[in-house]
Amino acid sequence: MVRELEKLHSAGLLTATRQGNQIHYQANPDNPVFQELVAIVRKTFGIADHLRVELMPFADRLQQAFIYGSIAKGTANTSSDIDLMLIGEGISYSEVMERMLPLEELLGRTINPTLYSPADWAAKLKAGNSFVLRVTEQDKITIIGSE
Repeated sequence: MVRELEKLHSAGLLTATRQGNQIHYQANPDNPVFQELVAIVRKTFGIADHLRVELMPFADRLQQAFIYGSIAKGTANTSSDIDLMLIGEGISYSEVMERMLPLEELLGRTINPTLYSPADWAAKLKAGNSFVLRVTEQDKITIIGSE
């Protein structure tokens, strides 16, 4: 790992400061690609935090909100969408998308919310719905509620 950090430092992507016998690395804000790196990090990490903030107005109506699919599995690439499951009462697709559209701009990713009422979700689980079963078996990133 140290070798890779040194390569990035030599290329000017990282700055290094020595404190005692430790070397601390950080992204170099003076590098021409710094803003692109920030954009990549913003699109890749912290997605759940951004979604949590945007879903807060619905928190009292949501039993569960979680990310599933390639983002949750860790197999996403830069063009992957965000699969978002919302299980709650009295939430419309249009009011969710009103909150998600600015976030899509910020993250540079499409957000695909799927909405179920708790009763619909439970009925589909009980009936063995293949989509619902597949989603429950996959990795998830919990935003609101618990598994």
